[in-house]
Amino acid sequence: MILTQQLDIGVSIDQAFSWIYDTDKQKKWISGLIDTVWLTPFDPENPVGSQFKRQFRQDHQLLELEGEVIEFYSPNIYGVRINDSRLPYEEIFRLEPLTPQSCRLHYKRMITSRSLLSRAVASMMLMSARVKIKKQLKNLVYLIETGGK
Repeated sequence: MILTQQLDIGVSIDQAFSWIYDTDKQKKWISGLIDTVWLTPFDPENPVGSQFKRQFRQDHQLLELEGEVIEFYSPNIYGVRINDSRLPYEEIFRLEPLTPQSCRLHYKRMITSRSLLSRAVASMMLMSARVKIKKQLKNLVYLIETGGK
């Protein structure tokens, strides 16, 4: 299953990109994210292959998900694979410059269904996931455009 979203952002592509890949800034816009810990060395010049663990607060419980950076081309592309045992997925953020002071975010989440049951669960969760992602990305754009205020 694939979820996509496009949003225009009223800042330069460099400003927007830092909000997408910076793990400290991610805490401000990824719902429930508490922390990201790098399991392998993070090379800011080429982080592809770097593995991490994200800690989330979800329904009064602590959830840990491991992931890996799968695409990185600054300041245009940041992609991660999240190894959720229930429904693993990949998230790709692509920024397209529109003007020197604006860009467009192309977001894509590809959910992997390993079994018939997980496909059924994914189908049922699709609408709520779409709403959650849309809200999260609008929050991201707001934070980018206001400088996190």
